[in-house]
Amino acid sequence: MDASRSTDRIIETSLIALLVFTPLARGTVQVWAISVAHFITLVMLTAYVFRVIFDAQFRWVRTPLDLPLIALFLLAAVSSFSSVEWYSSLVALIKLANCIIVYFIIVNTIKQRDQVRRVAYTITIVGSFMALFGMIKYLGGISPPWWDFDVEYNAMVATFGCKNHLAGYMEMAIPITIGLLIGIRKGWAKALCGFALVSLCIALTLSLSRGGWMSGLFALALMLIIYLFKTKGKYSAVMATAVAVTTVVVLTILASTPVVEKLGTLTHGQDMPNWQSRTAVWAGAIDLICDHPFLGTGPGTFAVAFTPYRPAGVNARFLHAHNDFLHFISETGILTVGIMLWLVGAVFWSGIRKIRATKSRLTLGITLGSLTGILAITIHSVADFNLHTMANAILLTVLAGLLMARISPYPSPSPLGQIRTPHSALRTIVAIAILLFFATGSYYLYRMFMGDYYIAQAKEIEKGKDWNTAIPAYQKAIEYALANPEYHLFFGEFYLMFAKTARDRAIKKMLLQKAWREIEEAKKGSPKDARTYLALAQTSEAMSRLKSPLTQSSSLQAQANPTKSENSTEQYYQTAVSLYPNNTQYRYLLARYYKRAGRLQEALRQLETMITLNPGTVGYVRRNPFNDIPGIEKAVDNGLWQALDNRFTHNNAASILASRLAEKQKWLDAASVYKQAMPKGVFADRTGYYLRMGQYLLRGGEKKEAEDYFFRAIIIAPDRHSVIRSLMTNYKRAAKSDEIFVLFEKLKERHPEVIELDLYWAQVLYEQKDYEGAMTHLQLFLKSKETAEADYWMAMTCERLKKTYKAETYIKRAIKWEPQNALYRHFFAGLLYNAWRFTEALKEADAAVRASHNKNPWYLDRKAWILYRMKHYDESIEVWKSATGLKPGHKAFRRNIDMAAKAAKEA
Repeated sequence: MDASRSTDRIIETSLIALLVFTPLARGTVQVWAISVAHFITLVMLTAYVFRVIFDAQFRWVRTPLDLPLIALFLLAAVSSFSSVEWYSSLVALIKLANCIIVYFIIVNTIKQRDQVRRVAYTITIVGSFMALFGMIKYLGGISPPWWDFDVEYNAMVATFGCKNHLAGYMEMAIPITIGLLIGIRKGWAKALCGFALVSLCIALTLSLSRGGWMSGLFALALMLIIYLFKTKGKYSAVMATAVAVTTVVVLTILASTPVVEKLGTLTHGQDMPNWQSRTAVWAGAIDLICDHPFLGTGPGTFAVAFTPYRPAGVNARFLHAHNDFLHFISETGILTVGIMLWLVGAVFWSGIRKIRATKSRLTLGITLGSLTGILAITIHSVADFNLHTMANAILLTVLAGLLMARISPYPSPSPLGQIRTPHSALRTIVAIAILLFFATGSYYLYRMFMGDYYIAQAKEIEKGKDWNTAIPAYQKAIEYALANPEYHLFFGEFYLMFAKTARDRAIKKMLLQKAWREIEEAKKGSPKDARTYLALAQTSEAMSRLKSPLTQSSSLQAQANPTKSENSTEQYYQTAVSLYPNNTQYRYLLARYYKRAGRLQEALRQLETMITLNPGTVGYVRRNPFNDIPGIEKAVDNGLWQALDNRFTHNNAASILASRLAEKQKWLDAASVYKQAMPKGVFADRTGYYLRMGQYLLRGGEKKEAEDYFFRAIIIAPDRHSVIRSLMTNYKRAAKSDEIFVLFEKLKERHPEVIELDLYWAQVLYEQKDYEGAMTHLQLFLKSKETAEADYWMAMTCERLKKTYKAETYIKRAIKWEPQNALYRHFFAGLLYNAWRFTEALKEADAAVRASHNKNPWYLDRKAWILYRMKHYDESIEVWKSATGLKPGHKAFRRNIDMAAKAAKEA
């Protein structure tokens, strides 16, 4: 019995360690963290097997999930035999085995109420820590370097790298916390659980995950309904308190601007492109399933297998299907559908039966919390890939184990049978076998850990361009994980990059041969990876430029004939494109290869397809090496017109095509095309769109329609100054400066609250030398609002009207508003210079030069003139020389230097 207690302690400690480690290790998605999680499970499994062998009282507990879990593992194992990348399938199979082992261990060892409480408390405490830590990070607090990693979201992520995965964790932790509130009696424990519940709700809300919000709220609503039916109002106060606290917290946090804006996307479509891309990926995943219906492509192979099915116009590389169910089916076949339904049905049927039968508050709370958490993550996984984050997968497994564990008299799973204790000699043999199994598993996990450590080290060294130091790190990584094809690909790409920097021909050739060998190894392990064929094509192309074969062992590079080498390069490029047809980079590189080979028509076809897939690549086409190909402009236009038919590229294509039409002065055609790019959503910024539409229409002669767009831009603009300034520029470029006054008058009449009009009206009048009119409008503006810009323009206007004293007063006020503004200082220096107040002028000129960081030749010129008038000839010469250095072609500066030198000589 002592051995049984010891193994129980090891198992429980390992389980708690797993629950603590996996979320804190950035969700356990990196290889090193996964290897540590596997090691913890290995320790748990070893202790469990020792208990099975040496505990005479041990009984195996049978649950409704046993058969579907075993069937799922067997199906995944069989699918691995036909996998398109066996190493990835092996890794995925081990992850699945890890979760299944954890489930069976929990069901067979976590039976006592204290054990259940400790596990539930662990989930609550870890979730609360992440919530509090996430709030500190979210509010700009300092976080340890371990968790100080870049993320792409303006949302809370805590220790995770993805907001949706944090939401997935929280939507499972919240029901367990509520379950503890139901099951515990101590007041201090209830208070702590209440505080934890508030923290978890804040974290879920600030994650800004719409999937997390909807799945969590739906599951909690169902939890409340089940609880009320079960208790018939007996403990409704507890649940009502929990729901009230949750509601208040959520509503309070929802008042924040980011959350309100995110809620707006639910109904107003700001994130519709993101949703459309997901549905398109789901359609691609269904096509993948149709092509591999029975056994799928193999566990863990979605990222490689999906590339031929990636939707056109969606430019991200999808490692997951953003739907865990479609993801699993695509990898293991349609039989997975039946197993999934079996699992879901068994979970909910068993959970409901257990809730109905139990009379224990703790059993009720934990069972109800586990069932609700499983429901929440199941719903969320329809639109995300939470179950591919190991922290969430482990937590789901623990919830399933708690749901099925024997923590109450009913329902009591029937024992399969008692395992007999072996004889003492056999015990020794079994113990040695177990220890050997543990040592072997630990050794391979150590190699897995060290391989990831060295590959991360190599990539970090590579960033610093320390090529020779990076090589041993890559070699160590491959030594520890020889079968990992991705490491070979990384090493081959490194050699290829290294070869590009090498100047010696022999060294370049050696590096390319090394690159070839590593990439060939990667191809053996992953024959369907488009990246591998692209790297082979680039290596082959680089070697063919050296007029030398890569290796005599390659099937495609067996001969030194340059023609065959060229054909091999083309075959590799074409294979890469066929495996990843909608990748614009692959199309670009193939087009560049065709261009170098003189096959211009084929290059044009690839470029046209590339632009159709991503109109933003027009910039690459219009630069070298393609800008001089005959017919390139027609190919670009064709690609853009075709891109208009794709919902993912439509807006971008319309914007670029409109710009190209505007370059050809086809203004109305540009407006017609650009009109299709109307931004949608309540929170979309339409200001730029309205300005650009107005510009096209104005230049095309549609003055009235242009004015309507300009009106809209000014009214909705958060920064009216920049909009009106842009509007003035549009009228000047259209050579219709006089007509801008008509627009200003109409706008002033309709929207007198836009006081900025007077300021810019004055600027236009000033440029037309109507200084009296400019002053009138500036005075109107300054009555409502005083700004540095208005004071500056008033100063210039007064200076033109020979009101020097007033000009000085206004420019001083402008400088008071913005003391570091170089333009204001420069003008004031000129004003003082004209008044022969050279000492004061020099001070202001110095300030202008400093504010411009000595980068403006005209500021230097003014300072030099002041020095010249003060008869500081040598200093003025030095300043003019500095101005000449900034503007060498300006002859006046050289004449001034000669003039100052002559004056210095005469003095």
